Amino acid sequence: MQVKDVCAAMEAWAPSGLAYPWDAVGLRIGDPTAPVTGVLTALSVTREAFEQACATGANLIVSHHPFPWTPLATLCPTDPETRLALDLVHANIACYAAHTNLDVVFGGVNHMLAKALGVVNVSPLLPVEHAEQVKLVTYAPESHWATVRDALCEAGTAPGALRSSEAGEERRIEVTVSKARLNAVMAALKNVHPHEQPAWDLYALTNRDPDPGLGVRGELPAPMRLEALARHVRHALELDHVRLVGDSQREVFRAGLIAGSGGGEIPNTPADIDVLITGDVKYHQAMTALDRGVSVIDAGHHGAEKGIADAMARYLNQHLAGVTAHAYTEPDPFRAVTG
Repeated sequence: MQVKDVCAAMEAWAPSGLAYPWDAVGLRIGDPTAPVTGVLTALSVTREAFEQACATGANLIVSHHPFPWTPLATLCPTDPETRLALDLVHANIACYAAHTNLDVVFGGVNHMLAKALGVVNVSPLLPVEHAEQVKLVTYAPESHWATVRDALCEAGTAPGALRSSEAGEERRIEVTVSKARLNAVMAALKNVHPHEQPAWDLYALTNRDPDPGLGVRGELPAPMRLEALARHVRHALELDHVRLVGDSQREVFRAGLIAGSGGGEIPNTPADIDVLITGDVKYHQAMTALDRGVSVIDAGHHGAEKGIADAMARYLNQHLAGVTAHAYTEPDPFRAVTG
């Protein structure tokens, strides 16, 4: 198995095309054709994660936070980030990142957070405007129609969006495809189609892919006071503290979740959401929440996202044979002083 095969598995879960334009996702360091000896999953690529990869024999780190985040200005090892990048290269350890694409995809970071907190009836919180769709039209002989249809569906066409009709000696197939998954769908079409150059057309659609979402929304198992929910979040995520904004005795039931840093979306929080659970809320964002009557629980950036390392390891171990993924959970850089 090569590095590119592990990358492809992650792309099948969270296509890089779903990442925001400013993001830095995908293979950040390393040779895509290098054989994989082991995988380490992590929230961030840190010095400790590098040392753990060396200790476990992993030569690929799959992280949520991209590394390096910005282009390196120099290759001088006097800078800690540059030194880490050089050490990774010298040790032949590749780095792949799934960041905002893993935030917005169905089953990603925010769904993981919802599961950890027991939030049910989950659906997207806010739309992802760049999640575009296209219509793919192709044709296949009757003898291969079912094979082509199944391959397109398995590669990521929208469920229930497949249509077929007769077209001469071939049957016409129409599928709605998330633009982020188009490369995988086209590869599947060419792989199973009996013609060396199958006929196909693409049509741009104005309707957005409804599955990705910036955050998720759902319901608590039962209505509860804001302070009780804050304690539940603290215990469920194994945190030493959380912060809350709003009346601690207010009853809440409908929750919005944005793992990581979601304070900037407070003004966009739907009016029927009782409480937003997120991290990295700034002072003026908290003031905006008070002005708008939005209750907020800040579990910290690390607290809301730390479970993704385990989730990525489980996913890779389920979908890849012949390679083992181990999870590394980094400590929260912040410490609370009480008393």
